[in-house]
Amino acid sequence: MKSKHGAALAAVAALCAVLTVALGQTGLFQLIHLKARDLNFVFRGEQPVADIVLITIDQHSLDTLPEPLMFWHPYYADVIRAAADAGAKAAGLDVTFAIPVDKWAPGHDQMLAAAVIETAARMPVICSYAPSTLGRQGDWPVPLNMMAAATGRGGFSNLRVDGDDFVRGIELMEEPREGSPPAKSLSLKLAEAFTGEEAKFEQGAIYFRGQRVPEVAPRTMQIDYRGPAGTFPRVSLSDVVEAYRKKDAAKLREWLGGRVALIGSDTIDDRHATPFYALRKDTRANTAGVEIQANAVSTLLRQAYLREPPPAVRWGLLALMAGICALAGGVLQGHRLGWAGLGVASLVFIIPQTLFRNGWVVAGSELFTSAALTALGVFLLRSVMAEKRGALFHRAVSVFVGGRLARVLEETGMFPVDGARQPVTILFTDIRGFTAWCESKDPATVVETLNGYFSAMVPPIVKQHGMVDKFIGDGIMAIFTDEEGMEKGSHAIRAVRAAMEMVKIEVGTFKTGAGIHTGDAVIGTVGSKDKMDFTALGDTVNLASRLESMNKEKKTKLLMSETTEAMLNGMVPVVCLGEVQVRGKSEPLKIYTAAELIPPPETH
Repeated sequence: MKSKHGAALAAVAALCAVLTVALGQTGLFQLIHLKARDLNFVFRGEQPVADIVLITIDQHSLDTLPEPLMFWHPYYADVIRAAADAGAKAAGLDVTFAIPVDKWAPGHDQMLAAAVIETAARMPVICSYAPSTLGRQGDWPVPLNMMAAATGRGGFSNLRVDGDDFVRGIELMEEPREGSPPAKSLSLKLAEAFTGEEAKFEQGAIYFRGQRVPEVAPRTMQIDYRGPAGTFPRVSLSDVVEAYRKKDAAKLREWLGGRVALIGSDTIDDRHATPFYALRKDTRANTAGVEIQANAVSTLLRQAYLREPPPAVRWGLLALMAGICALAGGVLQGHRLGWAGLGVASLVFIIPQTLFRNGWVVAGSELFTSAALTALGVFLLRSVMAEKRGALFHRAVSVFVGGRLARVLEETGMFPVDGARQPVTILFTDIRGFTAWCESKDPATVVETLNGYFSAMVPPIVKQHGMVDKFIGDGIMAIFTDEEGMEKGSHAIRAVRAAMEMVKIEVGTFKTGAGIHTGDAVIGTVGSKDKMDFTALGDTVNLASRLESMNKEKKTKLLMSETTEAMLNGMVPVVCLGEVQVRGKSEPLKIYTAAELIPPPETH
């Protein structure tokens, strides 16, 4: 590899790595990278859980227990005592109590608070609260909340919702207030209760069990999800109540002994999207809030923290992918380049998954973006180095918008935004019966077949120096104008020759019809600053389209107007098919077809 060429490839790789990071700051790519990170969980799969159990307020409980949910205090009290008797090491009550209920159910509030106090020596109970309700405790004092606040057994339940409404993190501590320790989350308090170790907030960082907790946002931990919804073992709250009241100690020990017991709702109205959301299509695709809390507790107990890679590692990975693509694109050809592409695709999967299993979160989409941008950059570089830049520019633009606009762009460096009226010949083509054919075919087959059809139809237009203006479904609109170096007024004969070649081409069972009209049209660039189109406007365009649609009625392959026929100067033998009334025209119009396209008469 020449040093100059190598330096150019290195520059492309470096530029694409920088561009990848810049794109990562945009909303679209941030969303893509989040989804790619979710795939790390999906590819790793479900992980076993042994030390946490959910006691769920599920549909079975709602169907079994007769009282309204707001008066379930006796059942919660029974569950707390059952967990303590069964040997649970800690319990979390992921149910908030915003107002007292003694007014309607005397003794219920005190009953629940008493159960928490009675079991405290054997099993600490952490009670969830919503920070927004604390200011109302003066007016609506709830004994459980007051007891939890006084004994340090309360924990808030703040989930971190990303921009796509997925829950990937959880706030562990609120912002510290001067003169008082920071409030802690339900999950962090439960982890403390289970281990007997207290988390610290020092110099702006959270430490638990002697290790700093990595933060995805201030005082917020990324959750290492163990699996999709339903991964954690669970037992219905009503079943625990029944076992407790029947004094079935063996069953309770089997369910709850030695574990963290988390009590909370698992109904359709309390579920959230998590990284495993795409795995399921039913109502359990989302994960219950109580199970998200369980995942957070599990992350803390296992100290299985997920970290962002240091900037040097991130840049190194992007540079690695860009460098590999630059090197492969610069020196390889043919099937070897294809194998290199497969190798890069494998790295996009292998690198993030390997790092993820070691606690580092990398988005495979970011690596892919770096590789794809570099591949595109190398392709453009090779194209530029293969021929002069000006010739490449002129030829590419000419194919898409014609030689006239290509020359204007080359000379002025600007797209012309004005219009000009000039004589042109418009060609419309369409496939007979294509709509009916599509209805019974797979969409992928339709697109593949249509691309093959267009690939066969466009070359005759380009050969006759026409401009493919647009593809309209299965149809093509082409514009033929006076081009530099060609005889003035030759656009009509060139359009007819292109059409004659197109209708003779056989692509599968498709039959092509063509309509041609010559006249004045406004040629110019229309659109907005974000999307522009160089096209022809006017009645000439409409009439060409209507002539094409008449082929079915006339049982012809090509129809042209009398103005087009007049400009052929006898260079193409034609047959007049008479006059027809065209919508929008007050006078009948003579129409013609190419003589060689008329089938010979049938012989008997």
